[in-house]
Amino acid sequence: MNKLEKLMNQYPELDYVFSKDMPDILKGLCLGETIYINANTNKSNAEKVVTLSEEVAHYQTGSGDIIRQKTISDWKQENIARRVGNQRLVTLDNLIYCWKKGFETSNEIADELEVTIGCVEDAIESYRSTHGIQFEYKNYQIKFNTDTHIQIYKLAE
Repeated sequence: MNKLEKLMNQYPELDYVFSKDMPDILKGLCLGETIYINANTNKSNAEKVVTLSEEVAHYQTGSGDIIRQKTISDWKQENIARRVGNQRLVTLDNLIYCWKKGFETSNEIADELEVTIGCVEDAIESYRSTHGIQFEYKNYQIKFNTDTHIQIYKLAE
């Protein structure tokens, strides 16, 4: 079972439609309990996983119709869903796992986690904004040097 199928199985109450009939400006859409993924704009499996995770986040946060993003509230809801979706795929535990395997750059982490580079960079930026550039997590020191490179150190026990 690939990462996309695993993510879909986590939310069996939702229906999933991969459509080629969506406008190119929409990568995905959540309408009630149905999630539509644009098969034209999401070419790779990693792109589909990231879009699906964000649309599930829209479902979970109850964002409503924010397609046109006319208001600041709409933009905030979109950002919340993107943050939740990205952090679901790129957890701090995932980053530690990747570090243990020798992966430190966004490209390497994205390949290992089967997500897009943008997803990794957005997740790192959201962790940076909530935790700071350097912080401790589960006996590790995590340092976000740049958007594309992280350092993790095991703390002495």
